[in-house]
Amino acid sequence: MSFKELEEAVKEDNLTRLKERLEKIKTEEGLKLLLGQHNKNYKGNITKKLKKYLTNKSNKNIEQELREIQEINESEEFNSELVITIEWKKSYMWGTNPRAYTNYGFTSESIGGCGYDKKSTALAQALNSHKPLLKLLYEKKNNALKNPKTEYTGVNGDKGTHQSQINQEVLGYGSGYRILPYFEGGVGTNSHKRIIEGLGLSFGHITNTPNTDVFIISKKANKWNKKRIKD
Repeated sequence: MSFKELEEAVKEDNLTRLKERLEKIKTEEGLKLLLGQHNKNYKGNITKKLKKYLTNKSNKNIEQELREIQEINESEEFNSELVITIEWKKSYMWGTNPRAYTNYGFTSESIGGCGYDKKSTALAQALNSHKPLLKLLYEKKNNALKNPKTEYTGVNGDKGTHQSQINQEVLGYGSGYRILPYFEGGVGTNSHKRIIEGLGLSFGHITNTPNTDVFIISKKANKWNKKRIKD
Protein backbone atom coordinates (compact mmCIF):
# COMPACT_ATOMS: atom_id res chain seq x y z
CA MET A 1 0.00 0.00 0.00
CA SER A 2 0.96 3.64 -0.24
CA PHE A 3 1.80 5.69 2.84
CA LYS A 4 1.15 8.95 1.02
CA GLU A 5 -0.45 10.69 4.02
CA LEU A 6 2.49 9.86 6.28
CA GLU A 7 4.94 11.05 3.64
CA GLU A 8 3.14 14.36 3.22
CA ALA A 9 2.88 14.80 7.00
CA VAL A 10 6.63 14.22 7.38
CA LYS A 11 7.44 16.83 4.73
CA GLU A 12 4.98 19.38 6.14
CA ASP A 13 6.17 18.91 9.72
CA ASN A 14 9.86 19.36 8.87
CA LEU A 15 9.25 22.37 6.63
CA THR A 16 7.05 24.00 9.28
CA ARG A 17 9.72 23.56 11.95
CA LEU A 18 12.37 24.88 9.55
CA LYS A 19 10.27 27.95 8.83
CA GLU A 20 9.88 28.60 12.58
CA ARG A 21 13.64 28.33 13.13
CA LEU A 22 14.49 30.60 10.20
CA GLU A 23 12.08 33.16 11.58
CA LYS A 24 13.66 32.85 15.03
CA ILE A 25 17.20 33.61 13.83
CA LYS A 26 16.03 37.02 12.66
CA THR A 27 16.30 38.16 16.29
CA GLU A 28 19.54 38.31 18.25
CA GLU A 29 18.04 36.28 21.08
CA GLY A 30 16.75 33.59 18.74
CA LEU A 31 20.05 33.45 16.88
CA LYS A 32 22.02 32.87 20.09
CA LEU A 33 19.53 30.26 21.22
CA LEU A 34 19.78 28.18 18.04
CA LEU A 35 23.56 28.51 17.86
CA GLY A 36 23.73 27.09 21.37
CA GLN A 37 21.21 24.32 20.69
CA HIS A 38 23.19 23.10 17.69
CA ASN A 39 26.61 23.77 19.24
CA LYS A 40 27.71 26.11 16.46
CA ASN A 41 30.38 28.79 16.72
CA TYR A 42 30.43 30.39 13.30
CA LYS A 43 32.48 33.40 12.21
CA GLY A 44 31.70 35.86 9.47
CA ASN A 45 28.11 35.81 8.19
CA ILE A 46 26.70 33.81 11.09
CA THR A 47 23.06 34.09 10.06
CA LYS A 48 23.71 32.86 6.53
CA LYS A 49 25.77 29.90 7.71
CA LEU A 50 23.23 28.88 10.34
CA LYS A 51 20.40 29.19 7.82
CA LYS A 52 22.25 26.87 5.43
CA TYR A 53 22.93 24.38 8.23
CA LEU A 54 19.30 24.32 9.39
CA THR A 55 18.02 23.92 5.83
CA ASN A 56 20.39 21.03 5.10
CA LYS A 57 19.49 19.40 8.41
CA SER A 58 15.78 19.65 7.61
CA ASN A 59 16.28 18.12 4.17
CA LYS A 60 18.28 15.25 5.67
CA ASN A 61 15.56 14.63 8.24
CA ILE A 62 12.96 14.44 5.49
CA GLU A 63 15.11 12.03 3.48
CA GLN A 64 15.69 9.83 6.52
CA GLU A 65 12.01 9.67 7.51
CA LEU A 66 10.90 9.00 3.93
CA ARG A 67 13.47 6.22 3.78
CA GLU A 68 12.03 4.76 7.00
CA ILE A 69 8.56 4.81 5.46
CA GLN A 70 9.81 3.11 2.30
CA GLU A 71 11.59 0.38 4.29
CA ILE A 72 8.46 -0.35 6.30
CA ASN A 73 6.26 -0.27 3.21
CA GLU A 74 8.51 -2.79 1.46
CA SER A 75 8.58 -5.14 4.43
CA GLU A 76 6.59 -8.37 4.55
CA GLU A 77 3.06 -8.55 5.86
CA PHE A 78 2.50 -9.77 9.41
CA ASN A 79 1.56 -13.37 8.68
CA SER A 80 3.21 -15.40 11.44
CA GLU A 81 3.88 -15.32 15.16
CA LEU A 82 6.33 -12.94 16.77
CA VAL A 83 7.77 -14.58 19.88
CA ILE A 84 9.61 -12.36 22.35
CA THR A 85 11.60 -13.82 25.21
CA ILE A 86 12.85 -11.55 27.98
CA GLU A 87 15.57 -12.91 30.22
CA TRP A 88 16.40 -11.30 33.54
CA LYS A 89 19.97 -11.44 34.85
CA LYS A 90 21.44 -10.16 38.08
CA SER A 91 23.21 -6.82 37.99
CA TYR A 92 25.61 -5.66 40.69
CA MET A 93 24.39 -2.10 40.31
CA TRP A 94 20.74 -2.41 39.20
CA GLY A 95 19.37 -5.58 40.78
CA THR A 96 18.23 -7.43 37.66
CA ASN A 97 18.41 -6.33 34.04
CA PRO A 98 16.18 -7.63 31.22
CA ARG A 99 17.30 -8.41 27.69
CA ALA A 100 14.82 -9.24 24.91
CA TYR A 101 15.18 -11.80 22.12
CA THR A 102 12.85 -12.55 19.20
CA ASN A 103 12.33 -15.61 17.03
CA TYR A 104 13.62 -13.46 14.14
CA GLY A 105 17.13 -13.15 15.58
CA PHE A 106 16.89 -9.77 17.31
CA THR A 107 18.69 -9.21 20.62
CA SER A 108 18.10 -6.04 22.62
CA GLU A 109 20.56 -4.25 24.82
CA SER A 110 20.68 -5.04 28.52
CA ILE A 111 18.25 -2.65 30.22
CA GLY A 112 19.73 -1.14 33.36
CA GLY A 113 18.80 1.72 35.65
CA CYS A 114 15.92 2.07 38.06
CA GLY A 115 12.75 4.08 38.59
CA TYR A 116 11.03 3.03 35.38
CA ASP A 117 9.44 -0.05 33.77
CA LYS A 118 12.41 -2.01 32.43
CA LYS A 119 10.29 -4.92 31.19
CA SER A 120 8.28 -2.76 28.77
CA THR A 121 11.49 -1.02 27.69
CA ALA A 122 13.02 -4.35 26.65
CA LEU A 123 9.71 -5.40 25.08
CA ALA A 124 9.51 -2.13 23.09
CA GLN A 125 12.96 -2.69 21.59
CA ALA A 126 11.89 -6.14 20.42
CA LEU A 127 8.56 -4.91 19.03
CA ASN A 128 10.23 -2.04 17.14
CA SER A 129 12.69 -4.48 15.58
CA HIS A 130 9.88 -6.27 13.71
CA LYS A 131 9.02 -4.27 10.59
CA PRO A 132 5.84 -6.24 9.69
CA LEU A 133 4.41 -5.15 13.05
CA LEU A 134 5.44 -1.52 12.53
CA LYS A 135 3.82 -1.74 9.11
CA LEU A 136 0.45 -2.30 10.77
CA LEU A 137 1.02 0.78 12.96
CA TYR A 138 1.89 2.85 9.90
CA GLU A 139 -1.17 1.62 8.02
CA LYS A 140 -3.53 2.55 10.83
CA LYS A 141 -1.96 5.98 11.31
CA ASN A 142 -1.89 6.61 7.54
CA ASN A 143 -5.58 5.72 7.20
CA ALA A 144 -6.47 8.07 10.05
CA LEU A 145 -4.65 10.94 8.34
CA LYS A 146 -6.79 10.53 5.22
CA ASN A 147 -9.61 12.19 7.13
CA PRO A 148 -7.82 14.31 9.73
CA LYS A 149 -9.71 15.76 12.66
CA THR A 150 -9.39 19.33 13.89
CA GLU A 151 -8.75 18.04 17.39
CA TYR A 152 -7.56 14.81 19.01
CA THR A 153 -7.80 13.65 22.61
CA GLY A 154 -4.88 12.17 24.53
CA VAL A 155 -5.27 9.56 27.25
CA ASN A 156 -5.25 12.24 29.95
CA GLY A 157 -8.07 14.13 28.26
CA ASP A 158 -5.80 16.81 26.80
CA LYS A 159 -6.92 17.97 23.39
CA GLY A 160 -4.98 19.25 20.39
CA THR A 161 -3.14 18.19 17.25
CA HIS A 162 0.25 17.25 18.67
CA GLN A 163 1.49 13.95 17.29
CA SER A 164 1.33 12.35 20.74
CA GLN A 165 -2.38 13.20 20.95
CA ILE A 166 -3.02 11.87 17.45
CA ASN A 167 -1.13 8.66 18.17
CA GLN A 168 -2.83 8.12 21.51
CA GLU A 169 -6.32 8.52 20.07
CA VAL A 170 -5.66 6.53 16.90
CA LEU A 171 -3.31 3.83 18.24
CA GLY A 172 -3.25 4.06 22.01
CA TYR A 173 -1.00 5.26 24.79
CA GLY A 174 2.65 4.32 24.25
CA SER A 175 2.68 4.66 20.45
CA GLY A 176 5.18 7.52 20.29
CA TYR A 177 5.46 11.27 19.91
CA ARG A 178 6.44 11.38 16.25
CA ILE A 179 4.51 11.33 13.00
CA LEU A 180 5.89 7.84 12.45
CA PRO A 181 4.53 5.70 15.30
CA TYR A 182 6.56 3.24 17.35
CA PHE A 183 6.38 1.36 20.65
CA GLU A 184 7.58 3.42 23.60
CA GLY A 185 9.54 1.92 26.46
CA GLY A 186 8.71 2.42 30.13
CA VAL A 187 4.95 2.61 29.57
CA GLY A 188 3.98 -0.82 30.92
CA THR A 189 3.40 -3.97 28.92
CA ASN A 190 -0.37 -3.53 29.15
CA SER A 191 -0.01 -0.41 26.99
CA HIS A 192 1.73 -2.49 24.31
CA LYS A 193 -1.00 -5.12 24.66
CA ARG A 194 -3.76 -2.57 24.00
CA ILE A 195 -1.96 -1.13 20.96
CA ILE A 196 -1.33 -4.56 19.47
CA GLU A 197 -4.87 -5.78 20.07
CA GLY A 198 -6.10 -2.56 18.46
CA LEU A 199 -4.28 -3.70 15.32
CA GLY A 200 -6.39 -6.87 15.28
CA LEU A 201 -3.67 -9.14 16.67
CA SER A 202 -3.59 -11.33 19.74
CA PHE A 203 -1.11 -10.70 22.52
CA GLY A 204 -0.25 -13.49 24.94
CA HIS A 205 2.01 -13.38 27.98
CA ILE A 206 2.60 -17.12 28.29
CA THR A 207 5.54 -17.22 30.71
CA ASN A 208 6.03 -14.99 33.72
CA THR A 209 8.77 -16.11 36.11
CA PRO A 210 11.41 -14.20 38.07
CA ASN A 211 13.95 -14.99 35.33
CA THR A 212 11.91 -15.20 32.12
CA ASP A 213 8.98 -13.61 30.33
CA VAL A 214 7.67 -14.89 27.02
CA PHE A 215 5.21 -12.99 24.83
CA ILE A 216 3.52 -14.18 21.63
CA ILE A 217 1.97 -11.80 19.09
CA SER A 218 -0.14 -13.55 16.49
CA LYS A 219 -2.76 -12.88 13.80
CA LYS A 220 -4.89 -15.73 15.06
CA ALA A 221 -6.56 -15.81 18.42
CA ASN A 222 -5.00 -18.33 20.77
CA LYS A 223 -5.59 -19.60 24.25
CA TRP A 224 -3.12 -17.08 25.63
CA ASN A 225 -4.92 -14.06 24.16
CA LYS A 226 -7.05 -13.42 27.21
CA LYS A 227 -4.33 -14.17 29.74
CA ARG A 228 -4.01 -11.31 32.17
CA ILE A 229 -0.65 -9.56 32.20
CA LYS A 230 0.94 -8.89 35.55
CA ASP A 231 3.46 -6.07 35.35
